[in-house]
Amino acid sequence: MKQLIFVVETDSRNQSDDRYVKKLINSRYDLSLNDIKTQYVHMGGKNNYNDDAVICKIDKYVDENEDGENYIIYCFDTDEIASQYKYKEEFIKEKKYCDDHNYYIVWFNYDVEYVLLGKRVESNKKKQESIKYYNHEQEIPVKKLLGKNEEIKGYSNLFLVLDELLPLKK
Repeated sequence: MKQLIFVVETDSRNQSDDRYVKKLINSRYDLSLNDIKTQYVHMGGKNNYNDDAVICKIDKYVDENEDGENYIIYCFDTDEIASQYKYKEEFIKEKKYCDDHNYYIVWFNYDVEYVLLGKRVESNKKKQESIKYYNHEQEIPVKKLLGKNEEIKGYSNLFLVLDELLPLKK
């Protein structure tokens, strides 16, 4: 079994990032063979990417699928990386961490809501916006999900990463 472990910024109560990722995966990839499993590890904030609880949860999922293929995919919002040095510095650290551990990195500039909805969403409205997005038919902005430069506002590399790992729908 191929297992994709998405490490996302949201917390386990909110799960907003999960909904966006699930919808995007279901829109583009052929999952008909039921040989692909997706798991979500919730960081509860991007600065918790290397916390023991996060690592422990990743390890648990990997151990449960020890005979299969496991792909760890960290998902980060870049925030205002192009204009604020502190965000650029944070992203460089996150990228290095992923490189050092052979993890994939997916980025969203500014954040997943900005890429998919075209706007910033207040923290207290993220859950309801993600539910609305997940439950309604919408055009998926494919071009914006094939981004190659993390500094371009409104883009993500999600489909570039997943195209390597999952079969496209025909």
